[in-house]
Amino acid sequence: MEMLPRVASQDVDWTDESVSRRAAAAVRTASARVASIERLRLFAMFEIVAFHTRVEERLPIIGGLGLPLFLVLSTAFSAVAADRRDARQVMASKLRYVGVAWLFWCAIYALHEVLRAVQQGHPIGSVFDPAMLLYGPAVHLWFAPFAIFAGSAAAVAYERTRSARPASRLWAALLIGVAYVMLLAPWVSAPVPIGQWAFAFPSIFLGFALGVVMLAPPGDSWWRGLIAVPLLLFALLAGPHLADAGGDSLRRFALAFAIVVAALALPGRMDRVTRSLAPYMLGVYFVHVLVHDIGLALFAPNLTRDLSHGETIVVSVLVYATSLAVVVVMSRTPLARFVRVGSS
Repeated sequence: MEMLPRVASQDVDWTDESVSRRAAAAVRTASARVASIERLRLFAMFEIVAFHTRVEERLPIIGGLGLPLFLVLSTAFSAVAADRRDARQVMASKLRYVGVAWLFWCAIYALHEVLRAVQQGHPIGSVFDPAMLLYGPAVHLWFAPFAIFAGSAAAVAYERTRSARPASRLWAALLIGVAYVMLLAPWVSAPVPIGQWAFAFPSIFLGFALGVVMLAPPGDSWWRGLIAVPLLLFALLAGPHLADAGGDSLRRFALAFAIVVAALALPGRMDRVTRSLAPYMLGVYFVHVLVHDIGLALFAPNLTRDLSHGETIVVSVLVYATSLAVVVVMSRTPLARFVRVGSS
């Protein structure tokens, strides 16, 4: 996953008269935007962990927002990276870091499935399916191949439309993304990984649009009204059909998009905890299902996934914290490249 530049106020010599006021403002704005976005990544990962902890029903209010947030931010980071590097370099970076990490975790989860099959007396071949070649031996691993594809597509699109006006690029991408949400909604319930890709595909365009916003120069405020756009589209297109797949998908992407735009419009300061934890989020995504399964097997073999909201939060916090601890420990070993891929 591409990261926004690590810009902080201490990176500029404020006593140097050669540093213009405009440059100083740019540094402060970039740092504030990074802080807001990184906090959203921490929140998004918690909701994803909570969903995998309690599959049958999502948490109220925040339920369903984690994945679209993670998707659009991942793609937006790639668009931002394409502003600094060639699109081919962005694609190569994703293959080198995210792709290699995905292969590593595919091997780990395959071993886990084999050991579980042997323990339960099942044939080893029964735990594998040919479709797993597209996403891996664990369902949640579908995200990595999609992130590589989506990030590469966003980088190419950014490079090819570099000469266009930012507002034109943003509105075109936003409208195409919303159209794809509705068009692909019937495919969301398709088998893995088709259903996951159908849900995620619009994030290529919505993330691209956010990347354009992230790169807006300090002082530009033309994009701030965007916070109302996805909510308005949701009300017009999906409001009467909330029970439909299209309504649910658009609701989740609309709220996620609005939350990100609000975070960019109301930035905060980077704190030490956020700066330290954010680079580990994709590593947490890779490992948390394994931590959850092993934890249940060792400490709560009779615990079902029919949990109350309170129980879900407790279990999710434990899984999140344990996963983060595992990733931090691994980052201090030669395995660091498989868990700290966000630093690429």
